[in-house]
Amino acid sequence: MIKKISAILLVLCMTVCLFAGCNNTTTTTTTSDYLIEGSGVQTGTQEGNTSGGTGSNGDNGNNNNGNSSGGQQNTGKNPLDGVDLGGATLTIYSVTEKIFDSSAKATTKSDNSRISMLKKLEKDLNCKIDNKSIAAGQLQTLAFTTISSGKSFAHIIALNAHATAGMVANKLAEDLSKISTIDLSQDYLNVGGAVEASTYGGGTWYVAEPINIYASAQGIFFNKRILEEIGYSDTQLYKMVEDKQWTIAKMREIAAKAVKDMDGKPGMTTEDRWGITYIDTESAFAPSVLEACGVKMLTVDKNGNINYNMENSDVMNAITLAGQIVKDSYSYGIGGSDKDRIKMFSTGKALFFYAPAANVSQFSDMDDDFGFLPFPSNKNDGQYHAAVNWNSTVLMIPKGLSDKEKQNAGSYLQAYAYLSEDLNEMVRDDYTARYFRDDESGENMDIAADGQKLTVAQSIGNTNEAILSGTYRVIWDWVGKKNTAVASHIQSTKSACVAAIKEFTEKLK
Repeated sequence: MIKKISAILLVLCMTVCLFAGCNNTTTTTTTSDYLIEGSGVQTGTQEGNTSGGTGSNGDNGNNNNGNSSGGQQNTGKNPLDGVDLGGATLTIYSVTEKIFDSSAKATTKSDNSRISMLKKLEKDLNCKIDNKSIAAGQLQTLAFTTISSGKSFAHIIALNAHATAGMVANKLAEDLSKISTIDLSQDYLNVGGAVEASTYGGGTWYVAEPINIYASAQGIFFNKRILEEIGYSDTQLYKMVEDKQWTIAKMREIAAKAVKDMDGKPGMTTEDRWGITYIDTESAFAPSVLEACGVKMLTVDKNGNINYNMENSDVMNAITLAGQIVKDSYSYGIGGSDKDRIKMFSTGKALFFYAPAANVSQFSDMDDDFGFLPFPSNKNDGQYHAAVNWNSTVLMIPKGLSDKEKQNAGSYLQAYAYLSEDLNEMVRDDYTARYFRDDESGENMDIAADGQKLTVAQSIGNTNEAILSGTYRVIWDWVGKKNTAVASHIQSTKSACVAAIKEFTEKLK
């Protein structure tokens, strides 16, 4: 038995190491005003579109099947009404510091509102919250060792979306569709398509943390001075968004006009001016192109099975398009760190800058005026979609709880998401007052947030090397200027990727 447990722990630790590495991705941690002082929103890699999955009862995965006993069934009304947790203490582990700490220090209006909300939840639900912060790489190992020993680990965990599959595969996560105090049909649990992205293999494994996903909304910052220099105005760009004419083609056209030799030396360097640069280009920008094109690398059928979709011609075309943009002469996409690219934009060396809205705090004091746009559409349809940052926080309920504890955790999770989504308007107002230079940028943050999606590929993409290589590495290698063509790379990784997906889903049975 000891040898068996040791072997399982070794496998789990290897899985955790893979999650922590995330290949050649970059995770940038910034301070975001919707969080309390000292906490961070991680803004780094992610992937693009999502489709509705299926729950264990074979429907669209968004309806509670009511299989759990005890607790109070939510019916779409205010989930705080009539709920009394009897003074229970709920332990919440979070990779985002102090996110559930009602005693934390507030520095902004949205901070104050968030803390007031946490206090309201404790009072109205009659409970106490013990918020524990934990490093992402330690969470799964601690959860496994604690639950395996027969002890309760936590009532709720808040972790990065890309790390959720390790919890599911190791049977450390509860199927939320079987907890009667959670109504998965409610939109506030599905912010960013969280419920859809986590509904596979006969269950639904996580829901949204609405405020974190909102502030991580990815879009395009632009330099107003450079824009005017090349014959455009911020009014024109904002009108394009309003008139549903802000497209990838238009962004490329304008970006090409911004290129300028600034140092008089042969070749383009960071001392010259570029059309566009990016946060974590290989694994962030490209998936948003896929989302804008309405394609997904993995799909979920009506039975909850995860299906390989990389050979779909639309997927290959979208990956090719993303590579063309990053490799084009107006793009500074490869080389340097996120800090370097932020500096390029803040010092007027790039017209456009692709990044999550939360990154604005890192360059809000730049000399040039700037604005914010949603990620452009691929067609003139006004549908502005982008990938949710796969480091965004989502909420799970771990195994090891009694029926009553599960019901209590479900009640708190439902009420928390219900109230927290309403704070996003104040988050936007704080961003507009403290960081943005105009009201339109705040309005566009709303548009960007509404259009972003998580996917099942984000949920399981880091499960093992074969799935990672068959999905994200295809993007990274192509966008990263390697010579392997998209179709060839897909063929070379398909067999192992399909086998790994099958192996992963077998673990869920």
